[in-house]
Amino acid sequence: MTRSNEKTTTSEVRPWSEPVAFEAWKHYAGVGGADKDRMVTITTWLLGFSAAIIGFTFTQGIEGYHLKQPLAAGFLATLGLVVSFVAAATALVYGGYANWNWATADQIAKAYDWHYLLPSNYPFESAPFSPHAGTRGYRHRLVGLALKLAKSRPPHEQLAPVFLIFFWVAVLSLLIHLAVLIWSIVVAPPRSATWLNAGCEMKGEVHCFLQGDNHATSGPSRPYKGRLQYHAWR
Repeated sequence: MTRSNEKTTTSEVRPWSEPVAFEAWKHYAGVGGADKDRMVTITTWLLGFSAAIIGFTFTQGIEGYHLKQPLAAGFLATLGLVVSFVAAATALVYGGYANWNWATADQIAKAYDWHYLLPSNYPFESAPFSPHAGTRGYRHRLVGLALKLAKSRPPHEQLAPVFLIFFWVAVLSLLIHLAVLIWSIVVAPPRSATWLNAGCEMKGEVHCFLQGDNHATSGPSRPYKGRLQYHAWR
């Protein structure tokens, strides 16, 4: 009874021969890596487009401390919000896909006792003849930082750093677009008003008042040479 139970347990844990299992491990590990590469490609294009919107807004849409065209800036900010949100969601979704495949690969490696293929394996132990034998010292601090960032994470606990980096960059981009959108809403002109940069220079009787003033003045049009703008209605 004991031997039959052991055989049944072994067959359940190891459903394939080792060559077939190794091919399955390569498949899931490779698909996880392909998901990571695909995420990098997609989010790079999305964040590049988002950065182009931000760059255009801050170089062409702002004069001093004012937005030249609040409505146009608001439209671009809304578009940037959508793009940044899609980039952040893409990083998380593909991170989940990659972790799922990597977890399956680790499950196969654990079942077949392939300890060198598990995330817990650390292949950078110092050689016995090295002056750093028995330690994890590095010749350069950047080497240690690079290995720390590249070290395999347990897929059921953490995302790989590359997914987190792209996610937080997308969140930062989203916050910038949100700030511009709020700015454009605050300074946007009323829909019923026509903004005249040069002041009220229309012929005939007009009703005009200074931006920010609560009182209106009526009478013949008079040129205004100040920095304030006018609302004008025919």
